[in-house]
Amino acid sequence: MREIACPRQSLGSGEGAESKVAFPTMEGDPVRGRHRLTPQGGLEVHTDAADDGYPDGKWSFVRCYAPD
Repeated sequence: MREIACPRQSLGSGEGAESKVAFPTMEGDPVRGRHRLTPQGGLEVHTDAADDGYPDGKWSFVRCYAPD
């Protein structure tokens, strides 16, 4: 899968990578996001639920770092 190959390759090279994702909610509303792998090996997930009015219709952000 090309979507997995890019992040795997970036981990080995010390570069970052980013992928865009989109999926529907149970009601069919679109939710979009970006998964970003940082050059340091951390993961950032941005989720855009602006078109999903049920929970809150907002952006969310989560950041995880690779353990030392």
